[in-house]
Amino acid sequence: MIAASGNESDREGNRFHLGSFALEAAYPSAAEDFLSIGALTDEGKLAPFSNKGAKFLAPGVDITSAGLSASSALVGMSGTSMATPHVAGIA
Repeated sequence: MIAASGNESDREGNRFHLGSFALEAAYPSAAEDFLSIGALTDEGKLAPFSNKGAKFLAPGVDITSAGLSASSALVGMSGTSMATPHVAGIA
């Protein structure tokens, strides 16, 4: 099974204003026999929101995806759930 590791971390201390921190991969990705997927920036660095401990990393920042309406048919989205399909496709 392949699952996103989660977006709860804040390595730069900007999102939650609690200072910088990194959380472990969230369940279900942290469970045994799961491949947890973290997100990379376009510079190849771990995305600041991506939880640590992921087994694989893939592009997950500003990934072109389907929007919610005709006026925004394609939008850039970020998250470990945007990185996970890259790994699933390769697998």
